[in-house]
Amino acid sequence: MATHEQLALAEPDADAIPQHRAGKPFADAPPLTHIEAWRSKWWNPEPPGLSRLVEDLPIFHGSDHAVRGWAEALCGLCASIEAHINDNCRGRVPRWMKLPKVLFGVESITLVRTEAKDSRSHATATDLVADTRLPITPEQFEELRLWTHANPEGRLVTHKPFVDLAAHVYTAWAEKPQRVRFYAGGLVLACAPTQERIVLADHRGVERKRRSNRYQSPLLEIGTTRIYGVIDPPGR
Repeated sequence: MATHEQLALAEPDADAIPQHRAGKPFADAPPLTHIEAWRSKWWNPEPPGLSRLVEDLPIFHGSDHAVRGWAEALCGLCASIEAHINDNCRGRVPRWMKLPKVLFGVESITLVRTEAKDSRSHATATDLVADTRLPITPEQFEELRLWTHANPEGRLVTHKPFVDLAAHVYTAWAEKPQRVRFYAGGLVLACAPTQERIVLADHRGVERKRRSNRYQSPLLEIGTTRIYGVIDPPGR
């Protein structure tokens, strides 16, 4: 068996390899170049061989065979940017890449639209300003500082509302549905082989009941962001 030293000596000098001998096209291109090239062929305006499930949403579907054939190109894309994902993204595909999500064995899908919020907690008024960069006036900052001083066991919580659009996807081999956010990258569904089509339930127009334990009486409202003073019950 060759030693590490022998293997090292056997490796050619990288500087001696002509650049034109690179094995793959776009080998040194940034990830976005690969993604845009893939999109132009396999996603825009629609994935070839697949059909749009919902007219105004990036949700597409097809048979198991059709989706697997289409997904091969997506696997190839991921392989071409794998090194970047492992080295710079901790092995997880980041949101900014906006790659579609693919699910197989799908029997039905339920669409829901809810009023959600981006919630963050802060120990002090200084932390809140640094984390959120909200345009807080000196008077407002002092109000928050006084609250945290009077309630050292409390915390400041910011809520910024947004509309959350999600799909609850039911598959043939899972007892519970999978909740999927798809509006950034899109969603591709392979119909379960046991049925002819995917059943769609569009509940985007159904207003959901608001939670009874939601925070009330904010200390401040800055634009659409609300700031609450929260004291958690003992033992939480």
